[in-house]
Amino acid sequence: MPDLEMLIAVTDAGGAPVLAPGPVAQGPLCPVLRRAPESALLTGIRRAADTTYAAQALRLDRFARNLVQLSGPVWLYLSEEEGGFARHGFWLEDDHGGRCFLETPYIDMVVDEAGLERGFFEKIFPHELAHTTLRLLVGDITRGPARKSHQSMTVMDYPTALDEGWAEHTELLVTDRTDNPWLLGRERGRNPDFLSAWVNKVDEALRTDGVRRNIYVHTKALPAAALAPNPDPFAVWLEGEVDATFLADELKPAQAMLSAEGVGATLFYRIVTSQALRERYEEPDFYARFGAVPGEVTPHENINLKLFAAMREMARSPLDPHRPHLLDLVSTYMALFPADAPAICEIFLDVTWGATASRDVAAALEALAYQGRVGDLAAFRSGVAEGIKLLDQLKADVVAGRVALDANVGPEIWLLNEAFLVPRRFFRPYDRNVPATFNLNAAAEPELMTLPGVDLALARRIVAARRELGFFRSVDDLSTISGVTDSLIGTLHRMQQAMAAADLSDRI
Repeated sequence: MPDLEMLIAVTDAGGAPVLAPGPVAQGPLCPVLRRAPESALLTGIRRAADTTYAAQALRLDRFARNLVQLSGPVWLYLSEEEGGFARHGFWLEDDHGGRCFLETPYIDMVVDEAGLERGFFEKIFPHELAHTTLRLLVGDITRGPARKSHQSMTVMDYPTALDEGWAEHTELLVTDRTDNPWLLGRERGRNPDFLSAWVNKVDEALRTDGVRRNIYVHTKALPAAALAPNPDPFAVWLEGEVDATFLADELKPAQAMLSAEGVGATLFYRIVTSQALRERYEEPDFYARFGAVPGEVTPHENINLKLFAAMREMARSPLDPHRPHLLDLVSTYMALFPADAPAICEIFLDVTWGATASRDVAAALEALAYQGRVGDLAAFRSGVAEGIKLLDQLKADVVAGRVALDANVGPEIWLLNEAFLVPRRFFRPYDRNVPATFNLNAAAEPELMTLPGVDLALARRIVAARRELGFFRSVDDLSTISGVTDSLIGTLHRMQQAMAAADLSDRI
């Protein structure tokens, strides 16, 4: 059976795709699909699947399927819904109208001749396949507490950072290997430059350039809207979410880093391109679990298979959405592959500037970055050696078990602000119908300013106090901050209780 099977929708008399109840009572409606007839488009898709990074993604997915003992092809539904989506479960209709339900992952994508030419399939198919591969290995990824639309420059939650970070890193791998002129940027100059200001275009550009430069560990610049007289909290919030201006000498809190898909993408990209991790092979029995032998496994596949093993180990118990999945994956990998522990620990602490393990090291590196940014050559030169020494010592302490990788992470403090509504999509700001949620230990000033009675000055004091502590242990930690009233503390407690009672199963 081929690795890739393509499907189209069964339609009704009006041309609309047919949906039918799935096998689970009161479950969602599922699409009714049939195999796509042969066409020039299918030939083009197969060619792209054989000659681009998609071929490697399919081979990795096959290894994952062998590990979990799942047979069958990868299913690609050629739909008419814009974008790409990793989905699960559909009805397969045969030529005689008979139907069987397949409880299996599939990818829902719009693919046309123009999309093939411009590399849309080449770039997006591995991204969506990475989602399905991840779910094969770790099981269901529980909906995280964040209620806003995700993108590379936003802070979400632990599950999103793993799920989207894992998928997003494949886009860099595609860019590294492609010869498609559109993906390589040769189309520049065909459109006016101002079109690149569209938020999705900014996000798309940062998914390669920003991930390579590791910009997502940094905080964003304060929105200009926050400095206006009597600022509109929604305008401040929206600008804070979509802005892509990052401060090179100021780090996000550790929890915010571990909740950002951009950080996850940088981490995974650096892991899978690490020569030390790629070229250290295991015993033959390890590869036999994936239906492979060491001599047939490339270095890129080797590091991925080791990551797959760590993901599968994590699946021994359901993933807790309140545990930092990225950190847990690295810790699991270190335990499974002790010889690799120093190398992967080094990558993790380099990406996060040591912030998850030590507030003091992160603060020292921030100070060094400031000296570099303002051009203080003498101070920067003298500080570099000490900064490297501090980070190297932290790496050694973590590998030796003297310092925990999450020593500076602390507990989440999620709040549900039912009085402040946000849109499901940033590009539909007028459609505000979702109560905002945010984690007090990850929030920046724009989110804090959505709280009643919190202006810019107080938001800054809250952020400064959290920076000094490393993280808040409870809402009551804010009570010592000037301007935080008993009334505000009571409001925050009520928001925390509302969050605990809320149904957040609906994925945005």
